[in-house]
Amino acid sequence: MRASKEHFESKIRSLEFHVSATKEKLNRTVNENHTLLDECISSKTDLETFETEQRALRNKLSDVQAVLVATEKQNSQQLRELQEEEEGKREGMRSEQQQNCG
Repeated sequence: MRASKEHFESKIRSLEFHVSATKEKLNRTVNENHTLLDECISSKTDLETFETEQRALRNKLSDVQAVLVATEKQNSQQLRELQEEEEGKREGMRSEQQQNCG
């Protein structure tokens, strides 16, 4: 009977040791999971910040492109006006030369 009791006590100690080791392992796993979760949350926040900044930059780019298009149209109009003015001056000079020669 004594051997049987010692045998069970030994088994109980062995099981308690395994339970304790398993608890420690689970605690480490839980801590690692918390760390990974924190990193995921941080990464998600970083991604959201990046996406917000990207949208803002796209909006600015769109604004700059609109200004460039408007400036190009204005420059084209001014160039046409200057060319017409220059052509008018040439025509005037030709007429003047023809009158002076004729």
